[in-house]
Amino acid sequence: MAADGAAPAAGASFQAIQRALAAYVRAPGEHPPPAGVEARRLRVYVDVCLGNIDGLLAQAFRVTRSITPAPRWRAMVADFYRRHRCQSPYFRDLSKQFLDYLETERTAPDDPPFLRELCHFEWVGRMLDRSDVTPPPAAPPPAVWLDGHFVPSPLAKVLQYRFPVHTIGPGSLPAAPPRTPTWLIVHRDPDDRVDVMTANAATARLMERLAAGDNLRDALAVVAAELGREARGMRDFGEAIARRLVERHILLTR
Repeated sequence: MAADGAAPAAGASFQAIQRALAAYVRAPGEHPPPAGVEARRLRVYVDVCLGNIDGLLAQAFRVTRSITPAPRWRAMVADFYRRHRCQSPYFRDLSKQFLDYLETERTAPDDPPFLRELCHFEWVGRMLDRSDVTPPPAAPPPAVWLDGHFVPSPLAKVLQYRFPVHTIGPGSLPAAPPRTPTWLIVHRDPDDRVDVMTANAATARLMERLAAGDNLRDALAVVAAELGREARGMRDFGEAIARRLVERHILLTR
């Protein structure tokens, strides 16, 4: 609405006015409102648009929001809204766009050192929860497990982080990463529940070899060689791990 009933500047195209309005709503501190439009009348658009983005991101990154003071969270959301150019028009993709912003555009040295990893961890869980992928039906377990072929479920993700992101919360805010990395398997079970299983580098490598087509015996032989251990000593351990992963629908028999 024009100030005091005045119309927008003569000769300005509708598209030019739209671009000016969008620029102002995105960053009112950096851009003037469209010519002839009173800034205070546009405040409602600024508040509503930023508030919607804030609410959607707070829902997608609940742990991150819970450990971030409100003024800092609001400033981070406003910086994302001002700076990032989303590559998707869908609200369901907003969390991935925010993650891209953190990884490529965010330059705040006083951010928690685990911020990006925590947001990635939360995004993976949300992605799996919303995935419409249906895992193929698993074959019966093999008569000899060591000779069996297994494949990771498409609803299971093996993740490595510097920080133990699955334990971070209001009462647990690590200032520095531990000496050993954190390995996690985030997965969705047949009841559509997203769960997290702690793992290690050996389990992650075992799943990688199984995905490449090795049977369990050959995969364990590769892992044993890489760890400098005897394959025979790895077999009981490996079979127990494989059974546990199959029980949790992380590995599928094929």
